Amino acid sequence: LRDAAQDGLIWSEAELTAFLAKPKAYLKGTKMSFAGLRKAADQVAVIEYLKTFE
Repeated sequence: LRDAAQDGLIWSEAELTAFLAKPKAYLKGTKMSFAGLRKAADQVAVIEYLKTFE
């Protein structure tokens, strides 16, 4: 994640949605055990929750 940030990654809603769906496919080399959220509603719920911290 740090390397991606240094390379200019900006966490937009589209980027977060792609990451939440399939983290390992989104960022090659990640060693997270999180498999991702398959349901679009779950992805939206997480993003809406994160928006409360803006």
